[in-house]
Amino acid sequence: MNKVILMGRLTRDPDIRYSQGANPTAVARYTLAVDRRFRRQNDDQSADFISCVAFGRSAEFAEKYFHKGIKIAITGRIQTGSYTNKEGQKVYTTDVIVDEQEFAESKKAAENGGKAAAKDERPETVPKVADGFMKIPDGVENIEGSAFAGCGSITAIVIPNSVTGMGSYAFADCINLTRVTIGNGLDVISDYAFRNCTSLGQVSFGNVTGIGESAFNSCTSLARVTLPDTLVSIGSSAFSNCSSLSRITIPDGVATVGDGAFYDCDALATVTIGNGVTVINPYSFYNCDALATVIIGDGVRSIESNAFYSCDSLAKVTIGSGLITIGYEAFQNCGNLTAITIPDSVTTIGAYSFQGSGLVSVTVGNGVTSIGERAFSGCESLTNVTLGDGLTSIYSSAFAGCTNLPGIVIPNNVTSIGDSAFYGCTALRSEEHTSELQS
Repeated sequence: MNKVILMGRLTRDPDIRYSQGANPTAVARYTLAVDRRFRRQNDDQSADFISCVAFGRSAEFAEKYFHKGIKIAITGRIQTGSYTNKEGQKVYTTDVIVDEQEFAESKKAAENGGKAAAKDERPETVPKVADGFMKIPDGVENIEGSAFAGCGSITAIVIPNSVTGMGSYAFADCINLTRVTIGNGLDVISDYAFRNCTSLGQVSFGNVTGIGESAFNSCTSLARVTLPDTLVSIGSSAFSNCSSLSRITIPDGVATVGDGAFYDCDALATVTIGNGVTVINPYSFYNCDALATVIIGDGVRSIESNAFYSCDSLAKVTIGSGLITIGYEAFQNCGNLTAITIPDSVTTIGAYSFQGSGLVSVTVGNGVTSIGERAFSGCESLTNVTLGDGLTSIYSSAFAGCTNLPGIVIPNNVTSIGDSAFYGCTALRSEEHTSELQS
């Protein structure tokens, strides 16, 4: 194993250079003065001076924030090498290649307890870290991608109002981060910004209008979220696998909720979707095992495929008056869903949409013209079905395997009943219709 952990102060400002080529890479070199714990007799040297090299975004971060006298902690690996100097002599080198780097003290600590060389030389623009708390200084406008990713010592972050931009993965994998306060200047929380911050339990969102893709993915300690009224969009997988999240209210201002936004949120029990959302996208609440209550706003026009698939605890769904389409497998395998009233605004019930659910009673509104293939198949508890007058087509196997369905009235406008539409309905005693049917 080749791993080095160091803490010390920079002896000078980092030396920054860029590689040649179409995509130049930043390279930062700096020397750390690391105090010795013990000093040999008659040895006046109290520190070792260790050459460190950082590449890419770590180098760019060092260029922006590191200065002579600052105290930092790094992890990395030892790399040896050699070269021939101008005199023809072979020179051997030893460097530490930096994997991670972070601040090791606040400005105040540096001024009170640091070396004299450090005093008054630490810039005001360096983020302050003390006891795990980091306040990014006022005046910083942008947080670069991966800027603090994997900084395990950070437990709380305050982002000031001056910050207006944030790069992807900015704070990803900060596994000890518990609290985030976002100022009012930030417009969009970037993709993957806090992904896998497994201790994160509290977020203040400021006035953000967008939450990016996977921004809080796998934040497994996040139990409650209050989204701001300024919010307009929630990206794909934004809160997926937030296994402690118990309740979510999507404000009326939100127009877009991306695919899988709350996928696998095992503890999510209540969802309220505001009137601004027009589409509940595929897999939005897929496999949310604890989800019991869903209130869908009047603005929603479509519930897409697998949106509530296998939400085993789902018992109550209130559908708004604007819904038009219920998509493929939208509520499949919702075992505790016993009753559903589909409003008149709906025109299409998609294939497999309620297959295998626990439905006992179904009321289909007058606007529905077609019931898709296997839409209610395998609903073994289904005993009461009311079909609306607008229905014209019942597709194949739509009610197959509804073994307890005793009877059904087929409206006059139905002209097509598909193959095996009622196959295996062993309790079916009466099937009334007066329309001209085609099979």
